[in-house]
Amino acid sequence: MSKLNIKIFSSLFLSFLIVILINGSFIKYQKDLTPADFYQNIKKSAEKISQVVVFKISSFKIKKLFSLSKKPENFYYQNENYPQESFFTLPTREFFPTQTPIRITNFPSSKQYLSITPLITFLPTKFNYPSPTKKITPTDKIKPTATPTPAPIVSDQRPGKTLIEIFYEVQKRQCVPAALLMAFKTKETGERFKKGDVSLYNTYGWWKNNDPCYGFGYYAQTGIIPPDSFNANGICSEPIGDQSYDQKIMGLLQISEQEQEGAYKYLKNVFVKNYDRRVFFDNAMIFAVITKNRLGNPPKDCVNWPDEAVKIAAAKHNGGSAETCSYYYSQNGVSGDYCKEILELYKKYKKEM
Repeated sequence: MSKLNIKIFSSLFLSFLIVILINGSFIKYQKDLTPADFYQNIKKSAEKISQVVVFKISSFKIKKLFSLSKKPENFYYQNENYPQESFFTLPTREFFPTQTPIRITNFPSSKQYLSITPLITFLPTKFNYPSPTKKITPTDKIKPTATPTPAPIVSDQRPGKTLIEIFYEVQKRQCVPAALLMAFKTKETGERFKKGDVSLYNTYGWWKNNDPCYGFGYYAQTGIIPPDSFNANGICSEPIGDQSYDQKIMGLLQISEQEQEGAYKYLKNVFVKNYDRRVFFDNAMIFAVITKNRLGNPPKDCVNWPDEAVKIAAAKHNGGSAETCSYYYSQNGVSGDYCKEILELYKKYKKEM
């Protein structure tokens, strides 16, 4: 018996019991019940039960109700012969549209078939792995380019507005420490021009319209002003030293006429227009050239020179030999150790500049 039949049969049986219990209870509690009345009640109850049973059975065929078939004929599948009042109302076949198949009569030749390329290639023919980053070795590092050669001097206004700027410009061109230039300047011409703008005295021809005595534009040995200068042949100072041979020493670092002429062959590519030791920049450039020539093999370091190199440079500038470091001026009685004083000043300015 199918599960559906069992459910229906159970419902009928329960309905029958309910009716009996209801009517039994009614009969039990009625007063003055006669045998005739009891018979009539049972009869009415039986009629009610029969009506319920008949109603249930009329809705289902008894043969189908107690059939042991799991799939009765036309029970789950509806066709054109299935009654419209059936328990299930599945859609008819007309609900699902059909499409008439299209017959292809002209088949394309093998050459007309399209070649379909797959969108994804699951097995690539070649694997492209990223190349590893090249490790830079010391030999692969970019080599520093050479320091460009400064442009030639074509203007009457020389590079630098202060002494420090001027000496650093010379250091850049001649590889002589700026601190060493400041040490020699202090020893030769004192503290003048250490501060402030010196652009006037760093211009070619300044001595033609300005005081040559203040700008060291006179011959230091004799104190006489040159004939091409303002107040020509005047006197700026008392004569000092041996006047029998005037070397015409002038300028910031006290450069002689001979030193100026000797350095020109090394500086002619720098000063292409004019050149004079009375200009501060020109004077320092001449001093740097002759100092390196005196050393013969100057240090390669343009900033830090060893003590021995400084002493030799000082001795050469003081008297022309490495042994000549002491000095004595009979006119004013000033004496000292020139090499020692220059070295002390150099170390001092190296810390300050």
